Amino acid sequence: MNWIDLFHSWIETTGPELPALIWRRWYLDLAWGLVMSAFILAAIPRRRSVLNKTLVAGLTLLSCQLPGIWAPSYWLGLAFQAPSISSALLAAWFVQRKLRAQDEEQWVKPAVLWLAGLGAILGWLLLLDTLALFPWSLFTVGFSALTPGLLMLLALCPWMLSRAMDRDLAWAAFLLAVMCIFIVLRLPNGNFWNALLDPWLWLGLNGIVLRHVVRRLIRRQKIIKT
Repeated sequence: MNWIDLFHSWIETTGPELPALIWRRWYLDLAWGLVMSAFILAAIPRRRSVLNKTLVAGLTLLSCQLPGIWAPSYWLGLAFQAPSISSALLAAWFVQRKLRAQDEEQWVKPAVLWLAGLGAILGWLLLLDTLALFPWSLFTVGFSALTPGLLMLLALCPWMLSRAMDRDLAWAAFLLAVMCIFIVLRLPNGNFWNALLDPWLWLGLNGIVLRHVVRRLIRRQKIIKT
């Protein structure tokens, strides 16, 4: 195979590689189980014991393993399809912090804001693509083999150029994990955009960016008044 054929195989989108059906079903149950556990644990008061929280998380995950219509993940999958890999990993991170009774930390750092901004912009572009406002299809680009590497390189540019690389190493590892899981298993449906982002995560990223902008405006207003 020459270089032209190799490059063509990287950007090819007409014959995407899809995940195996058994992997899609397994991922649907596990991902929704993690997301449900994260939301339930977020609603449980802090004074609850770690044992109670562990039982709740365990029962939630087990409920998603029930057969057919008895599993809540079945109905969530029908309504919203599968969560992105990013959402599943973030939910897993949140669950383990809650079960270890770790204190909340200030995690909205420059790297997180940068990634949240990129995710919010990507979501708006995909929304405009859904409305057929572009002369080309952005969604089909997600089936290309070249897309994960290029997008990860773009997202990691500020981290690589930053002086605080050690501090933001966890977020670089997070992006690398998302890319590796997608490349190996092609979850959730063979399109990298769906592995990186889903509608609920996109709304959350917009909320992070909006909150940061509002806080900066309020802080600037206070400085002007003083």
